[in-house]
Amino acid sequence: MLEKQIPKGSEEITVDVRSLHSGLYFVRLTVGNKSVTKKIIIQK
Repeated sequence: MLEKQIPKGSEEITVDVRSLHSGLYFVRLTVGNKSVTKKIIIQK
């Protein structure tokens, strides 16, 4: 879906999910050697 470098500081990213089916998805944010994974639910 999205993989890019983001400059230092605050950033907001909008992702177009219209092409995704309803369901459970996982979003991972990696900064340096640290990673956080969150669940999102898309309902249509």
